[in-house]
Amino acid sequence: MNMITFQITEKDVEQYAVISGDYNPIYLDMEAAKQQGFTNKIAHGMLTVAKVSSVLRMNLSFLKCC
Repeated sequence: MNMITFQITEKDVEQYAVISGDYNPIYLDMEAAKQQGFTNKIAHGMLTVAKVSSVLRMNLSFLKCC
């Protein structure tokens, strides 16, 4: 089985914050994320789901309809 990888960049997170209006500091500020127990800033859950969906759609032939 092939491994499928992808990256979510800092720019992706920043753009998603603008589009979604979700400026929670754990997504945008390292210190705020650390104060909440994370080792780094995290990505929005829906951004991650959208990326995964896009990558799967592009890479898995059984999902291609045409």
